[in-house]
Amino acid sequence: MSRIMTVFFVLLLSAAATPEAELPGDSLYHLQATFSDQGGHPFTLAELRGKPVLVAMFYTSCQYICPLMIEGIQQAEKSLDPEQRNRLQILMVSFDPAHDDTAALAHTANSKHLDRSRWRLARTDEGNVRQLAAVLGVRYRELADGGFNHTGEVTLLDPHGRVLARTEAIGAGKDAAFMTALRAALDAP
Repeated sequence: MSRIMTVFFVLLLSAAATPEAELPGDSLYHLQATFSDQGGHPFTLAELRGKPVLVAMFYTSCQYICPLMIEGIQQAEKSLDPEQRNRLQILMVSFDPAHDDTAALAHTANSKHLDRSRWRLARTDEGNVRQLAAVLGVRYRELADGGFNHTGEVTLLDPHGRVLARTEAIGAGKDAAFMTALRAALDAP
């Protein structure tokens, strides 16, 4: 009886683990970067697997588009029903790892009243910033004054890290097609 039980559990575990372990070929979760969030907790993109994710890039000292992007994502978030909101994760990765340390990320999260159960403001090294920006189609360059000139894409990932939709509308909630894609992703089983 114990040998049969052992074989059963081995088969059960391998059957359950195989589909979960495999990522689609076009998943962003294949990126081998380590990030650190506003609480100083390290994580990888693959740890976001399981729920739809909004991803954007920003920097905390930005006075222009970045605060508008955060407000736009908050507006989009508020337009969702509570069940949809609970299924959503939001990741904002800094262009400026030299200045956006854990304290700067935490200050921004607190000052913008971001729900830490869903929002992660993150940093990584410059090489990983460039790689993520390239994969997301975000263009940026550092300016002489220490700021950044950048595009303002918000990207929607499915639970497996594949790109479902993108918007450059300042305020993700202002793009009807993007919001339709977001709601569909959040309502999917």
